[in-house]
Amino acid sequence: MRIILCGFGIVGQNLSKLIESRSEDLYARYGLKPRLVGVFDSGGSAVETSGLDLTKLLQVKKKFGTVKNYSNLKNKQTGIDLINNLEADVLVEATASNYKDAEPGMTHITTAMKHGMHVISVNKGPLALAFPSLMELATYNQVLLRFSGTVGGGTPILDYAKNSLLGERIT
Repeated sequence: MRIILCGFGIVGQNLSKLIESRSEDLYARYGLKPRLVGVFDSGGSAVETSGLDLTKLLQVKKKFGTVKNYSNLKNKQTGIDLINNLEADVLVEATASNYKDAEPGMTHITTAMKHGMHVISVNKGPLALAFPSLMELATYNQVLLRFSGTVGGGTPILDYAKNSLLGERIT
């Protein structure tokens, strides 16, 4: 499974640590071999189509405050550049939440879905401003939009409401 990660703050870094520490278990249990092929943060990006070395990536982020120094290329690609130019199965959208216009997360999410990528968002902005439209776009493009990490433990209630209360009027 090839993953693009937009946002490499606390959430993105902890996801990387989790992927690294659980990789053998994920493969043994589910046959999944997740690889981050592109990571974007506010300073630049790191790209490796065969999969980034997550230990090195975390060390570079800690030392320089950005992932752009991962290689000698000093990569300055944006999240949109990664989504448009890399072959990936999943986008993890973890940029800062913006409640005015939901950018850049909204564009990352919609572009990824149009490219046939499944999306996991921990960015609350796009969901707060355009949840119905995003769900419709996901359905249209036959991809999954997952978001339970956006608000922590309370978010699964949204899935419950969506699936179990279809005939009810919620006020």
